[in-house]
Order: sequence, then structure tokens, then C-alpha cells
Amino acid sequence: MLNKNEVIEKAYECGFGDIGFTTADPFETQKELLQERYHDYEWAIKAGLDLMAGTDPKQILPQAKTIIVLMEVYFSQAFPAALERHFGRCYLDDDRITKDRLAKRIKAFRSFPQG
Repeated sequence: MLNKNEVIEKAYECGFGDIGFTTADPFETQKELLQERYHDYEWAIKAGLDLMAGTDPKQILPQAKTIIVLMEVYFSQAFPAALERHFGRCYLDDDRITKDRLAKRIKAFRSFPQG
């Protein structure tokens, strides 16, 4: 069985900026927020995304005890301030543009606990 330090080391090895852990208890405040802002997210629900289910990790993985949170460092490469107004921020950090292989790093991390 992996220990917490091994998981942390793997996250950094995969190039993530930080890592955190939380329980797999339901995210009650997120659920309340989604309920309050239902009309803002109605489009996602109509598209088939069950946002409410996402507020309870155990609906996705019933045996879950801990959630690992990976943080990606944005704005790690800066442009001169005079040039920034000429570029949309999305394009400065979008994986399709930066080609920093975020998807591959996530897959590498996810496969680690499975051996």
C-alpha cells in the first residue's frame, strides 16, 4: 500500500505544482451553490452532465476515502508586460497551445497508485 509521501513525490515527479488531500465526504457547500445558481448551470444539466452527482464523490467511487487534489501551475512562463495585452490569457496556458502534456502527466499520476 502506498503512503502519503510516495503519492506526494509522484505528483511532483509528474510536474504538478502542489498536491493536497481531502476526505471523500459530500461537498455540501458546492451542492448548495449549484442549487442557488441552477439557472447558471442549466445548460450543463441539459447537456447530460449530472453536476449534483459530482458533489458526492461516493456516487462515483463508493469505496473512496480520500480525494487527491493536484494543482497545476499556471502563468509559470511570463511574457513581457508590454506584449501581454496582445495575447488572450487562455492561449498563454492552454495545453493545446503550450504543449506541456498536462493530459499525459495526469495519466502518469493516475496509473501510479494502480501499480
